[in-house]
Amino acid sequence: MGYVAARCPSCGGDLQLDDSMEKGYCTHCGTPIYFKEAISKVKIIGPVEIAGFAKLDSLIKLIKKDLEYGMSQTDEFRDRLNRALELDPGNQYLYDLQSSKIWNAQIINGKLIEYKGSVEKIVVPDCVTRIARFAFKTCHKLKEIVLPRSVIDIENGAFFKEDKLIISAYMNTYAARYALISPAFLNIIDDDDKNQEHIRKIEILLSEIVEFKISVERSIKAYYNHKIFSNVVIPYIFFAIIAVVFFIWPVLLSTPTGKSIAAVSAIIFVFLVSSAPGYTDICRKIAKKNQIMNFYKKSNDLLGPLGIIDFKYLKNIWECSNTDLNYESNHLEKVKKQILSMDTKQFIGNTDINLSLFSYIAGKRPKGLDDF
Repeated sequence: MGYVAARCPSCGGDLQLDDSMEKGYCTHCGTPIYFKEAISKVKIIGPVEIAGFAKLDSLIKLIKKDLEYGMSQTDEFRDRLNRALELDPGNQYLYDLQSSKIWNAQIINGKLIEYKGSVEKIVVPDCVTRIARFAFKTCHKLKEIVLPRSVIDIENGAFFKEDKLIISAYMNTYAARYALISPAFLNIIDDDDKNQEHIRKIEILLSEIVEFKISVERSIKAYYNHKIFSNVVIPYIFFAIIAVVFFIWPVLLSTPTGKSIAAVSAIIFVFLVSSAPGYTDICRKIAKKNQIMNFYKKSNDLLGPLGIIDFKYLKNIWECSNTDLNYESNHLEKVKKQILSMDTKQFIGNTDINLSLFSYIAGKRPKGLDDF
């Protein structure tokens, strides 16, 4: 025996009818009611609340709000997450939050400041829009991180040992573009194996281009660092030796000429010690910057059409559905060969520096050295 909800055809009152009986009476107006007739006239108006699910929806909204406003580290948040999982154990979103131990994350106004957990995989919630520098610096066990579509900025050094990390991201997202040019291994979510193969190739080609850039920059910097020795240290030694010889050699110092040479040498030595290092350092910085920028300009002529400017990959290769990843990777390989065959000796040599030692002493300083 069971009771079924019904409605009186006479007064419209709500009833509970025994489904084992053919006939009953309305408890409101006393009208005789036939079971089949009353049931057929019941209409569902508006949304139907199924036990537990309305409560689950409210809990998930509160959980997302907690994450957005940095409340994920509270006991109340963990209680809500546990209760929501009890209502819907198969909910992937809730399961990811719990398995990632998201309460170890400090999220403030959409920015993930720091994560102190020790899990191997973390799924970043979709309320996160930015990831701070060193956010995962203590996550030594982290092997994979899943980034949502909402992420629009990842600061340098966000991940520990990024070359050992798998970054899973969606197509057409900032996270996918970031992972493509980072040392991390990019895994496109819900993509086929063929595309993944092309992505692997593009990653390798980009890493080779970046390695070439680093080696050229290192050569340019080493050249101008070496110039300090030849332009400063050697003159120091030369004039210091002259001054010392004339001061300690009585025969030379006893003559007017000897005294003059010793005095001039000493003055030049003091002048070099006090003034030349700063001047030479500025000249070195100007030369380094000019030559590196020249190298970038030459490279941009080749890489620019591929969406790579200053060795930063700006183009989203999935920006349209008909993108041919095979063509992109083959084209990039051809350009890589041109880049790597570039004559880098042209960037290692003297460059024009419009600054004299006297103007430096007068307090003049060239512009454009903000990055040094």
